[in-house]
Amino acid sequence: MARSSRPVDVEQDEAGDPSLRLCALSRVQRPKDELIRFVRGPDGTIYPDPAGKLPGRGVWVTAEAAKVTEAARTKVFGRALKADVKVPADLEEKVGALLDRRALDALSLANKAGLVTTGFDKLEALLAKATVAALLHARDASPQGAEKLDRKRRSAGQMAGTPVS
Repeated sequence: MARSSRPVDVEQDEAGDPSLRLCALSRVQRPKDELIRFVRGPDGTIYPDPAGKLPGRGVWVTAEAAKVTEAARTKVFGRALKADVKVPADLEEKVGALLDRRALDALSLANKAGLVTTGFDKLEALLAKATVAALLHARDASPQGAEKLDRKRRSAGQMAGTPVS
């Protein structure tokens, strides 16, 4: 990847390439969906902005818990914003909670659109006849049942020629 000393804003082109931003910690350009935006509030506190909608200048950091922690520890936010900032001690947990909430909201919308299937038997039948975009297991799912569905998904993906992770 190319390195740059300042953020690069590249609009989507005809091929659909996403906008790129510079990670303030690693100084590597990445697509926006691989980064989390942080902004400085009026009180000087750093706030995560996963939706990218809060006003003000943003600081982008790679969307990994270790990277967010390292950015806070090495005072990347203050240097990038050229201002004194207060970094909450629980910043990593706040980011995790916001991302969890956004994921659940997206899953809820997909469910309302009729794109979500629940229940072991229904999922097993669906895996046998259709391509499944994502397979999520409940926290209280039995390990044997989850492994059985994972095996079916992997085999269905291999037969369809699509990569399954």
